[in-house]
Amino acid sequence: SSGIKQSTGDMPINTLDIGTFNDLCCVHMDTNLKEIVATFSESGVTTLPVINHQGRFTYLLDTKLLFNLILECPTKVRINVADVLKFDPEAFQPERQLERVVYETDSLRHVITKLHDSNAHNVVVLDSEQKVTGIISVSDMLLFLGFSVGAFKKTFKWAPIKTVD
Repeated sequence: SSGIKQSTGDMPINTLDIGTFNDLCCVHMDTNLKEIVATFSESGVTTLPVINHQGRFTYLLDTKLLFNLILECPTKVRINVADVLKFDPEAFQPERQLERVVYETDSLRHVITKLHDSNAHNVVVLDSEQKVTGIISVSDMLLFLGFSVGAFKKTFKWAPIKTVD
């Protein structure tokens, strides 16, 4: 050991207690819309990793895209993840998906940068085999850094919205 203390920002995220790494919800390309909606509802998540049958990450599916699809095609209840991906192919380009991917060995600083740069609520954490091991959200990050929703509620006073007739 060199005796030099490593900054928390430089520590790998797999050494920190941050994010969700147990009981992760994932879906496959053939998961149907009814199951997707049920998974979103039951788990309370806003993003689901899509994995292939080898368990490797392929895409991130979020509720925003799902709601857009339901609004556009309300009668298509038999569609699956593959159909959802066809609905907005630009969103599922590999480079767009990589904007929201981090690896277990990435530093905390790198994860914060990814969350900021992607303007997303969360990032998916992969291992060296491209398998999903966790998800880190902005909320997880704020809690880890010592902020809590309760603290914000106590210091921030909500004012009613005034409308002009």
